[in-house]
Amino acid sequence: GAPVVLSKGGEQVALRPEEYHPFDPSHGLDLDDISRLNNLHEAPLLHCLKRRFKDNKIYTWVGHVLLSVNPYRVFPTLYNLEDAIESSKFEDVDDAFDVPH
Repeated sequence: GAPVVLSKGGEQVALRPEEYHPFDPSHGLDLDDISRLNNLHEAPLLHCLKRRFKDNKIYTWVGHVLLSVNPYRVFPTLYNLEDAIESSKFEDVDDAFDVPH
């Protein structure tokens, strides 16, 4: 039968399989590259961005695309000259994609 979930109002709602996506254990991981999540869809992508934002991680890769969430505040330790100099030394572009910045 259809799984049953509780809504916020306490009423039970039965969902058909085409109305939901199964949870994958990778959805709970904090990954620098969201494209590594299994069964990637909108919900785990947004949930991962929300978790990372709460941890002051405003940059996240999705493959070779860098997502940035505007924190509307200043992070004094987010950028520094040493990191900028170090990141400019990468000979292989793929090495620069390890940690979002």
